[in-house]
Amino acid sequence: MQFILEESMFQNGSYSIEYGSKKATFTIIAEDYLGSGGLSLSVNRMICVIEEYDEAGSLLSEQFGSLVIGLGDKNVAVMTDDISIRGKLLSKDNMDRCLVELYED
Repeated sequence: MQFILEESMFQNGSYSIEYGSKKATFTIIAEDYLGSGGLSLSVNRMICVIEEYDEAGSLLSEQFGSLVIGLGDKNVAVMTDDISIRGKLLSKDNMDRCLVELYED
């Protein structure tokens, strides 16, 4: 299954999609932290949790999917034609330029 994530798909920073016996949940993380000495840190990325269920609907497994643009794992891949963002983490700022592919097996 292939699709492009759009901000309108997210409710409270999260979007879930069911496919086959799996469910993928994408969560936007956009947080700022203020550390000691006035140093600040911004976290701007997305995570993906993939749950797999058996025929009775019981949870079999739960895994993180890799959301590095241009790479993939056995569950998900994120591709783009924009070479300037390859190798970066998927975020709310670049998700509209990427094609997400979820693997059913």
